Order: sequence, then structure tokens, then C-alpha cells
Amino acid sequence: MDENKNCVHIDYASFVKKSRTPQEICTEMGLGHLNFIKSRSGPSKEYKTGLSFGGITINHHGLDQEGVLVSLSGEGCETFERESPIGWEALRKIATASDAYTTRLDIAYDDFSGTLNLTEIKEMRDKDRYTSHLRRNQETRTGRRIEDGLTVSFGSPKSNVYIRFYDKAAEQKLQGIHWVRAEIQLRGKHAHNAMRQDLPIDVLFAAIMVKYILFKKASKTDSNRSRWPLAPFLESLVAKAQPICLTRPLEPRSDKLKNRIENFKNITRRLAQIIGWNRVFSLLRETANAESEVPYHWVQEDVGPQLVFFGCSSFTPVKWYGFDDNSHAEFSSSASPSELHSAAPQG
Repeated sequence: MDENKNCVHIDYASFVKKSRTPQEICTEMGLGHLNFIKSRSGPSKEYKTGLSFGGITINHHGLDQEGVLVSLSGEGCETFERESPIGWEALRKIATASDAYTTRLDIAYDDFSGTLNLTEIKEMRDKDRYTSHLRRNQETRTGRRIEDGLTVSFGSPKSNVYIRFYDKAAEQKLQGIHWVRAEIQLRGKHAHNAMRQDLPIDVLFAAIMVKYILFKKASKTDSNRSRWPLAPFLESLVAKAQPICLTRPLEPRSDKLKNRIENFKNITRRLAQIIGWNRVFSLLRETANAESEVPYHWVQEDVGPQLVFFGCSSFTPVKWYGFDDNSHAEFSSSASPSELHSAAPQG
């Protein structure tokens, strides 16, 4: 993390990985070269013994099949970035694999430029110039004055979604510097579903923020806060981000592709009932040829009741898809370009 430069980063992450020993997960995370210290204390009675190094703790469950609980504090995230060659994208896949579950994820935005003004945020909170799905909390202070460490929070620290804005400079007892942090803390399924998102971390932060809290610029002519424009500081922070839902699990890519294929088949069949199969495949061929340098051709075989096949002219084996009014068939063919041309239907 660059010194005194506004940035979004992961500040805490924890996940359970099944059927792993601490040594195995160290190697998988690219940290096998570090001198982890053995520990006999853990976050719960289930996860006791384990390893620790530089803010990274790996606690082993009493039952081998239950695996390990991996936790990275703010320091641990920096240690991982510095010491591991695999990077955050690879760790994200480890933490969201079928044998893993992310239990907590904190994403922080550090502001050094003055974009976040805690006094302004507190005033907006007190005057209800915001919309949110989270419960409003009273502010807390680390000192007597606002400048000594104001924290404005929404939600509960123990809930699945907790957002707070606080004076990081005051927390670190630093003077003469503006350092305000906006932090999103996620637990349970919200953390796991957020970790599964294949998005840059700054985009993910903005998408979660606009889902759960929006600070608004009051309107003198409209009493409906949902129609008020975003406060300028928030607009610069989240840009045009779209809200993201963290309560529903992501559809696996294989299932998503399968569903899209089924939708395409259903639409194609309905269209063929209106304009006929020849016209449907003509449209497909025109579209394919407009997108590809390899010419596509009709292929029609006398197999079954008027099966029509559509494929690519290639000397290598290609996969064909056959359609009729009632079924879908799939098989391989190694037809040459000349055979494809000769097999093209008439009309």
C-alpha cells in the first residue's frame, strides 16, 4: 500500500479450508518459505493449535477433515502481498473453492486527500440525509473533540454487514495528517459471496457501498430522499457503481452457461416455428460470419426427421449441433470444407 495515497484494499480476511493441515495451506498460499511459529491458542475451542507469522494465523481443527481456519489481519494482508507470489486472485479462489468458506472480509478505503470529512458525514447522519438498509449507530470518539477521533458507524460489529467511517490518524496517534478510513466489514454468507465476486477490489467496494448506504444532497423541492442526488464526496468515491446483492450465492459459471444454452435453444425453437429452420440458420450464419474470419456453412444430413446441422468449415474435427422440432442432438464430425459446401441445402 502506497504511503499517503488514496486506495482501496483488503484489511482483514478469514476462511475455513477443509481437509488441510496448517503446513499444507501454508504451501498452497505460497508462504511455505516463512518461519511460522507454532501456537497453542486459537479463536475458538474447535480451532486451537496452529501457526502464526506477521499477522497471519492458521489454526487447525480438532478433527482432521474439518481442516484449518486461516485469518489475515491488516498486517497479515500486507505480509501476504509482500511474501506470497500467488497474489490475491489466487487466494480468492482458494478461499471460495468447493471445500472452503469465507467467514469474514473487511474492505477499506483510505483517504488522505480530504475527500471524506467526518464532520460532514456526522451531520448527514444526524439530519437523515442518507438512505440505508443498516441500523444507524451513535458516533463514538477516542477523545474529547471530533478532531480527536470521531467514528460514525452503521449496523452492528457482529452483524453480517457493518460500515464505519473513522479517524485512522487519531487511532494511530498521528498528527498533522488527514487519514480517514471508510470500512466495510462482512461476515458469513455476505463475506463469502463478496469474496466470490470476480471484480477489482475498488469496484467491489463501491458496489457494496451503494447497496447499503447512500449519502444524499438535500433537495428543497423534493421530500423523497431516494430521489435526491448523491452527496459530492460519495459520488466521487463510488462513481457509477451498480449495487451488488450479497445475500444470494453466485451461480456457478458452468450452470450459468448451461442455462444460457437452454434459453438459446428455446428461443431458437420458437423462432423456427415462425420463420422456419432455414431462415433461422441463415441468420445464425450471417451473424457468425460477421464476427469471425472463418467462414461458416450449412450442413444438412438425412439423419432422422429433417435434422439440420450448422458448423464451421475446418479441416480439424468440429462439434456439430443437430436440431429438430422435438430434440437436440450433439456429435462430432471431421468434414472437410469441400464436403461442407457440397452438403449445403438448396434454397
